[in-house]
Amino acid sequence: MPTELLLSNAALEMVSFLIVGIAAAWGMVKLLSVRHAGLFAVVYAGVPALVNAFGYGILSGEVGFILLLLSYIALPVALSEGGLALRIVVAVAALICVTATEAVEWALWGVVLAGPVPEGFEQYFDTVRRNVPVWMAVQLVRAAIVLLLLRALRAAVRRCGSWGSAEAWPFVVLAASQLGLFLLAAIPGCLVDLDAWWYGAVVVLALACVAVDAIVLVLLGHQERALVEGRRAALLQKRLDEQRACYAATMDELEKIACIRHDARNQLQTIEELTERGEFGRARMLAADLRAACESGEGEARR
Repeated sequence: MPTELLLSNAALEMVSFLIVGIAAAWGMVKLLSVRHAGLFAVVYAGVPALVNAFGYGILSGEVGFILLLLSYIALPVALSEGGLALRIVVAVAALICVTATEAVEWALWGVVLAGPVPEGFEQYFDTVRRNVPVWMAVQLVRAAIVLLLLRALRAAVRRCGSWGSAEAWPFVVLAASQLGLFLLAAIPGCLVDLDAWWYGAVVVLALACVAVDAIVLVLLGHQERALVEGRRAALLQKRLDEQRACYAATMDELEKIACIRHDARNQLQTIEELTERGEFGRARMLAADLRAACESGEGEARR
């Protein structure tokens, strides 16, 4: 193959990976709390683009696979924050989302070509060169779908909270089963020359899966809000009961204090009358009783 043609194919391959890779990197930055976002975006989008565009004949398959694995999995895990298990799950899920959109790209190409997508690289890139505007539009559509999927993944992570919670696993299992069905339908279409109807069915299946996931997310959101409101109502009721008990105890204390003051006034009046009549002994006894009652009341108040 002429060098100019090889460079043209490599350039198209690199543009394709950069468009999708930049969208995926942007989605990952929003999805995870990534440190050094600029460096992350360059490596996450640039390394796979270089490997796929210029790695053929230069890098072995094992080396290329390791570089892709480091870029797509190890890099997000290393530069993000949070629990290790959550970072690994999110990185793998994001890679699956990006990879799954390739079936959508092939489906759109099948619709545009009204027939099977060429399998060989030369035939494929010849078709691309004859339909560059359409090819660019397909890449942009795929990038938009990547952003939507990563946004949905971000919403799922936020809704589910902990991946080990009972509320999270039903959605995870549903999404995993849908993804499995989607890949089972998409992989044969990518490996075998099939007509556009097959790819159209794959796209419809993917859209149905996304719609079901969106509905499940909305329902989970309603359930989560209901649980939060229930806990909040229970907490408010508990605080209200505590305030009522405190109010009742305070009223009891006030009634006791009122009784003590009433008795004290009566005893003081009696002491005053006894003093006027010269009965100082009885007055001293009543004064002692009054002092003892006051000291007893102070002791109860301290307790």
